[in-house]
Amino acid sequence: MKIITFNPWVNSNKKIIKNFSKKKDLFLGDWCLKNFDTFEYEKFKVLVGGDKNIKDNYNLRKFIFSYSSYNKILKNLCKSLNLFHNKKEEDNYWEFIISTWLWVYIDALQKRWNIVLRIKKKKIKKIITLDTRSVNLATTSSTDLKIISLNSILWNIKVFNRIFKFQGFKKIEKINIKRGFEKSYINKKFARLKFLNFNNLNKVNNEFFLYNLAIPKKLRIKFLLKNLQIPLKTKIEKKNIFLPNEKKSREIWKKTYKYKKSSNKFENFLNASIPDAFPRIYLDKFKQVESISKNLNWPKKPKKILSSYAHFDDEVFKNYKSNLKNTKYYIFQHGAAGMYNEHVSQFFEEKLSDRYFTWGWKNNNKTFPLFVTSSFNNNKKSLNLSSKKIKILLSIYQFPLFPQRSSYGYTKDLSRNTFYTNYLISFLAGLNKDLIKNVFIKCQYLYKPCLQEAQIKKNFKKIKFISTLKKSHQISQDFHLTVETFLSTGFFESMTLNRPVILLFNKNLTNINKRFLFWVKKLKKDKICFESLKEANQFLNNKSVNLKKWWFGKNLQKTRIDFCKLYARNPLEYENTFEKKIFN
Repeated sequence: MKIITFNPWVNSNKKIIKNFSKKKDLFLGDWCLKNFDTFEYEKFKVLVGGDKNIKDNYNLRKFIFSYSSYNKILKNLCKSLNLFHNKKEEDNYWEFIISTWLWVYIDALQKRWNIVLRIKKKKIKKIITLDTRSVNLATTSSTDLKIISLNSILWNIKVFNRIFKFQGFKKIEKINIKRGFEKSYINKKFARLKFLNFNNLNKVNNEFFLYNLAIPKKLRIKFLLKNLQIPLKTKIEKKNIFLPNEKKSREIWKKTYKYKKSSNKFENFLNASIPDAFPRIYLDKFKQVESISKNLNWPKKPKKILSSYAHFDDEVFKNYKSNLKNTKYYIFQHGAAGMYNEHVSQFFEEKLSDRYFTWGWKNNNKTFPLFVTSSFNNNKKSLNLSSKKIKILLSIYQFPLFPQRSSYGYTKDLSRNTFYTNYLISFLAGLNKDLIKNVFIKCQYLYKPCLQEAQIKKNFKKIKFISTLKKSHQISQDFHLTVETFLSTGFFESMTLNRPVILLFNKNLTNINKRFLFWVKKLKKDKICFESLKEANQFLNNKSVNLKKWWFGKNLQKTRIDFCKLYARNPLEYENTFEKKIFN
């Protein structure tokens, strides 16, 4: 039995495909198949990500992020960065700058480590992989790491190869990489920075600095004027930082980064790989980023900064904020949260903030209930819900090509593209033909090709896909009903706006806490939520169902209002709480 780690169709290796034994051999993951399609190539066995029904109990094992590893490596990095830059900064200074990069890196490598442990349990005679000696493990920023760890075949195979070597695998055959393969992912000549700037008047806004804050526009202007601050338009600026002399810079950093080996093999692997992967914008290009942040029209010493996204990927802002020792930093919830057993991104957002403003829930002294901060439009247009022909907006998602979903509450080890696609096809297959004609699909794409789109178009010729960059809540008023197929932001926004919506809930796609499980049961009673696809189909196919009577029924509306108080408060109803929460 042999296992292939890469995609021979993409790398043009016809011989490997020809010699592949469909009975004995394995592909490592669904990324190894042509067009990543486990349906068209279901005869090829896939170790991870190819299960349509999730029969393998091992696949259901919950993924627990290694917080202890994060803390230990953070300590190593903080000490080493102080040495590298001849500084004496506290750990929280460096953590605000590097936190996103570090937890995403640990998350990605831990899942790949676990996949290799699965290989060890198989009787594998040979591993066939790419020769990735020329592939640079280095990442240029937090954004770069997120993108390549999700979708780059070369970078991920480089990681797998390192794990194979670290764990002592011997029988490995390496195949040459074809030229021109993934140029967009492996080009490390520049670090691409993106940030916001304002005009000169922004410097006087020393009471509050609203930076990349997602709240309704009118509320933002009203708040600033009331507090004698100037509302100003923002403009997006971009800067490329040239990254020459990679080898020389890495050698200096490798000598500086210090760690002690432990009994934890995974931590040892992380420590050994960080010197090669750590972004240079935190190293020899750090002062250049710092210089950019000091020359922008940003307040010099604001008392409070309010933001929704800046702490994630805005390297210029993170540098700026870390130098403000006495400034409070308030983070506003910007998507579905509060209902997961483990949500790594939310955990670190709360950790980095002085206050974390939620859409209604509270779980500790740092969290403050506010309202849904999405920028809703004022379009009050609504379709006739009594119409016999209903127009349905089906909201679907594309999961990452490589396993990494903890930042969105997705806490399983493995990819779910195959399972989720099969789930969507099963749902659509249960709808009446007349209803199928009126289904319009909006997909949240991550990369091309999209397995979900390809299989749906193949099986349902009359279904239409909507090409738009708008969010679901910005177009849902043009439909009688929205069907959400994954527990995410769109469902909560529809509930807030009181627009007819149903949720197809599958526990194998997410990992909710007990408090939200209580609400799943309540929502099922009012047919807002369905765990059974058969029951969802029966409800939608039932021509006697009057959407208006169903959605605006007394019991359903009471459930919706109670639900929204906890998870999806309407900003129009809770607008007055904004200032109270900020000042108290």
